[in-house]
Parts: sequence; C-alpha cells; structure tokens
Amino acid sequence: MPLSLRLSWEDPITGEQREFAGNLPITIGRDVSNTIALPSTTISRQHARLDAEGEAMVIRDLGSTNGILINGRQVRQAHLTDGELFQIGPFIFSVLLETPAPPPEPVPAPDSLLIRWRKADETTSQTIKAKLPVTIGRSSDNSLSLAGVKVSRHHATIDWQDGAWVLVDENSTNGLTLNGEPCTRAVLLPENEIQIGEFILQVLLPVPGAAQEADTVRERRPDVRATDPARTAVVRGGVEESEHGGMLADAARVFPPPLFEQYQIIPLAVLQKLPYPLEETVYLTIGGGMGSFAWVDTLAICGVKPNQIVALGAEPQPHTRLQRLASNAQITPDQRLRSNTDACPDNIWGWPGYAGREAWRELRTGNLTRAARIAWQLFGEPNLAETYTPRAGDVFAGVAREAARIGWERIWRFGRVRAIRKTDDERYVVAYSQTRPGEGR
Repeated sequence: MPLSLRLSWEDPITGEQREFAGNLPITIGRDVSNTIALPSTTISRQHARLDAEGEAMVIRDLGSTNGILINGRQVRQAHLTDGELFQIGPFIFSVLLETPAPPPEPVPAPDSLLIRWRKADETTSQTIKAKLPVTIGRSSDNSLSLAGVKVSRHHATIDWQDGAWVLVDENSTNGLTLNGEPCTRAVLLPENEIQIGEFILQVLLPVPGAAQEADTVRERRPDVRATDPARTAVVRGGVEESEHGGMLADAARVFPPPLFEQYQIIPLAVLQKLPYPLEETVYLTIGGGMGSFAWVDTLAICGVKPNQIVALGAEPQPHTRLQRLASNAQITPDQRLRSNTDACPDNIWGWPGYAGREAWRELRTGNLTRAARIAWQLFGEPNLAETYTPRAGDVFAGVAREAARIGWERIWRFGRVRAIRKTDDERYVVAYSQTRPGEGR
C-alpha cells in the first residue's frame, strides 16, 4: 500500500494556510510540472523530492541552488518523521504521515428483498421476502401479485444493478409513482414509497454497512428533523470527544465517512447512524470571510437569530484575511482603502459614514482644516472634489463593531469543509473537520 502524507504550510505573502495530501513520491519546485509548485525565486525549478523507503519517508535535494533546511541545518538527503518541519525557500512545511484506509470490501450482491405493502385505503400492511429480481404485477407468476384493476399483468421490477437497488416500470398501462412523482426508472433509497395502482409499497432496503454501525452505536445522535426542510445538517469530524469513545472505531478513522463517496444523495436514516456529532442549522455559510460576513449581516438585519446561523472558516474575525492582505501590501491602518463612501458596516442607514466619523474625529482634536477638507470631499465628489476613501483602520474597526453587534463569535466556528451532499429529504449535509493544520487528523 503506498505511503501517503499531508503537508501544510503558510503562504509567506498572504499568510494563508495551504495543504496538500497525497501519495508518495512528491516533487516540490518552482516549475508547474511539480506536484507542489511554489512561486519563489529562491526555489529551483526542480528543488526536492519526497520518496518512500519501506515504511519511512525520505526527502532528497534535486541539485537546488539554496537547498533544504531541517532544524536550521542544510541537508541533501534526510529521513522525515511524523510532525517534523522542513524549509524550502521561504516556505516551512509540516509533515503528517497518514496510513491510508484499507479499500472497502466489495459488497456481496443480495439474493432477496423484503417488501412491505398495503392497499392505499387501508392501514394494515403485509411483508414478503422475494428472490431477485422481484417482479410485481397482477399475474400470479410475479414475485408479488397485486390484484388491482389499475395494476398491469407485469407492472414493475426491482433488482440489484451495479451496486444499487433499481426500480423499473415494465411499460405498464397506468405507470407508477415514487414518493408521489411519476417514474419509469429510479435508484431506490431507504424510506422511498412506491405506488402501483391501488397499492402502496415500501422496500426495506439493506444498506451496506448500516447493520454493523447500528450494532456499535452506544448513543444515538440527535435526530435531524425531517419536518423542517429549510435546515442544513452538519457532520463534524476531526475532534475526538470522550462521549464517543469506542463507537465505530474503524469508521471514525476515515473522514469524511465513506458514504459521502458512496452516495450522491445520502439517506437520512444512514446519516443518523454515523459516529460523529450531527447538528442542524437553518443557514450555513462556508469561508467565514467578508463575503460570508456580508450575507450573515444581512440575515441579522432581517431578524435572523445567531443560533440559526453557522459560518465555517479558518479565521475568527471576518476581516482578518483582508487586514492581513492590506498589511502584506504595506497598507497601514492610517492609509486609505477604496471602499463605500457614505456608510459603515455597522451603520446601514449611511450616516454617519466613514467620512462623517473621520470629520468629527478631526473636529474633536481641533483640526478644523482637515475636517473641512473631508466635508468638501464628501459633498463635492465626484465632480468638484476627489472621491473620499476611508482609512483602512476605520474600515476594519467598522467591521469589528458590526461583527460584535450581531454576535459573530456565536456564529463562527473553525472548520475545513471536506464534503457536501444532498440528503434524501431535500436538505444538505456538510462534513467538516475542526482539526487545525499541523494538529494531525
């Protein structure tokens, strides 16, 4: 099995955290043909290569100009251990060795299926176990014979095809519906309801792996309410909590859970059996930056409560990245940013805006000339005066004040999104990790 690793590093220009995960070998250099291409003149076109030596990992210098540093010492070749740091040019890498999850065992093809059925106007149901393929119709030679005037002799078939349960209408006269919608062919999911003529059918699908999970779950996760279609389910991984000890040890080593690969639409019944905390929210934004903040602020202004909103991101303040980029561009707090002239984020009514606040500040400090110049810019732009632009520090302070007012600290949480899927009840589930770079899985 190939050795895999996760490298994390900080971009020295923007301060952003970067990450790469993959199997060895890995090449690093300035050229775009490398596995990891780094734009720096201090890095050679083909700078270094990481290889596996048995169960160990080794880094080799590929004849670079400036070499590789490990613990401040230049090396041409060295073994790397889990959690070790190495430097190439201005980039400092953190190494995390990963043991690849074993490939899932092939799911054996089932040979039978349980079907629960009843008449639409009755409450009493019956259950049969039928061999595959399951044929349904009025004729007595079907696996399930339904004596109804709207049922064709051979109405429908259910079979296991390419790892999924497939329902097919066999050119029946009156057709069939799946969850109330006309259907000729569909992949069945748990909780699906089929109507054929006067009969309601529910196929009791065996979900691969669900039985094992159900046997090991000690405490049921809080249910995601199917009665509230506006909510988004959030599966959190990467944080070990004592209350989950011993639950699904094998599954817990893999995040996001394999079912995010297995299903494009995830059955809610399966989702609720996962060994991870499962929570729900009405509104969810991913990124946690200025775009997320603008949307969340709009929701808050419209009356949405903080406990109904989740913002996932890497920085606790929405303007942190913008402030860092300004600093990297050598824009100090007293220098000006191109921004909206007449309003601050913490004052949607537009007065006093940036210019009004700055003019008042100048007046209070006795700088009448400066206050008058700002007022002239404000009322004379753009034809009579140069357009006013606020100071960077005022912009960041305005965002911080509004973030505090709407309760951003209760809305934001650290998270790296790993997968997004739709659920079978028309909502979305987001799998995210709270493991920070360099902390391990």
